Order: sequence, then structure tokens, then C-alpha cells
Amino acid sequence: MLLKQSLFQSVVDRLDATQAKEEQAEDGASAFRIMGLSTGFVQETAEVEASLDTVRSLYEDVMEDAPTPAAAVEEEPETPPPMPDYLHRLSLMDIAEDLGLTDEDDAKTLLQKRRAFARLNHPDRVHAAYRDQANQRMMLANRLIDQALKRLHGTV
Repeated sequence: MLLKQSLFQSVVDRLDATQAKEEQAEDGASAFRIMGLSTGFVQETAEVEASLDTVRSLYEDVMEDAPTPAAAVEEEPETPPPMPDYLHRLSLMDIAEDLGLTDEDDAKTLLQKRRAFARLNHPDRVHAAYRDQANQRMMLANRLIDQALKRLHGTV
């Protein structure tokens, strides 16, 4: 009990004080603020729109003279560089030869060979015009290494 108040009365007083603070916070600009912080996390939409209009007006002259990205692409069609010789090697035997697979390879060696092959042959490392060939090489290499790992573990 607080100075001749019952416990019930002190709880009611505290709830009234809390409700009064909440009502005060809902009024005006403080509606967008979190209690205890000096700034709000949400700006009013009118302020944001005004700032966007200001930015647009500042850069309007510059943006009119700038070429569009589509126009830049149309001016210079990109010619691909010559296809690397290794991308012509698409048979299963060629890939196995490039991987250097042997019967003595263990799991660690096979995974190292997979990573080394991917480092040199991954589709992201070639020109877009040759991605299909690189994808095919990677798929065949992964299949060969997966089969070797299964044989090694006795699952095939």
C-alpha cells in the first residue's frame, strides 16, 4: 500500500496514468514515434512524396540527356569471343579424360577433382553464347563423379 491507498487503488491510479500517456501519444506528430526514442521510424507520406519530388526536379535536366540502357544495347550488338577449345569436348569419354578419373581415386580426391573441374568449366565463367556447352560439360562431369562415388561406397 502506498501512503493510505489500498493496493487496488494504486493499481487503478497507475492504469489511469498509463492510459493518459497513450492518449497523449496518439495526438499529433507523436503518433509516429515509439515511446522512449527521440525519432520516429515512420515518416508521413506527404513528407516522403515532397522529398521525392525535390530529387526528381534536381536531376530532371540530367536524366533527359542520359541514354536509356535499351538504346545503348541496340547501338552495339555484342559479338561473342571465339569458343574455347575445351567446350568442343562434349562426349562422356572426353569429360572423363578431362577429369582424370582413375580406379585409385578415393572420395576426397573425387571431390577435389569435381571442384577443380567446376572452377575451370562452370557455365558462369564462359560467355553467355556458350553456356549450353558448359552446362552439358558440368552435368556429364557431375554424373561421372557421382557414379564413381557410388561405386566407391558399394551402392551400385
